[in-house]
Parts: sequence; structure tokens; C-alpha cells
Amino acid sequence: MARLIRTSNRNVPAGSNVAAVRRICAVLPSLPGYIYAQKDHELYINLFISDSARLTMDGQALTVVQGNNYPWDGKLPLRCCRRLAVVEP
Repeated sequence: MARLIRTSNRNVPAGSNVAAVRRICAVLPSLPGYIYAQKDHELYINLFISDSARLTMDGQALTVVQGNNYPWDGKLPLRCCRRLAVVEP
């Protein structure tokens, strides 16, 4: 008898691709919340992956760009760009 796992409201076979697809679909939307975290005036990077994100810190837009070719070259480049308000005289 095949082992079944419960996903949402349906039982699917444990080795089924349907179960894997459902897990991936559940994790992908929450992935940005795992990569970055903010607290007060600090930004924490929890996952080092190739990614770019637009965040708001101190009321200003901040763009964070990560590059990753680890472990092949051992480098994890990180670029942060803060868009400042233009004040006309």
C-alpha cells in the first residue's frame, strides 16, 4: 500500500510530483521574507543568493542587489543603492 501525505485537503502519494509541486508553490511566495529581514535601522541578509530587492528603510527606497557564484569563486558581491529625494533650490 502506498504511503499518503496530506496536503491541503487532498491525500496524494508520497512519491508523487504533485506533492513536490504543491510544496514548491507554497514556499516560493514566502521566499523574499526568508532572504531579508529588517529591524529598526538595520537590514539583515539571511540567504546569500543572486537576487535583487526594493525595500523601504527610514522612509527611503533602498535597492539591494546580490550576486552569487559561491562556492566556485568564493565571492558574494553586495550592492546597496539608496534613492535620495531631489530637493530643488
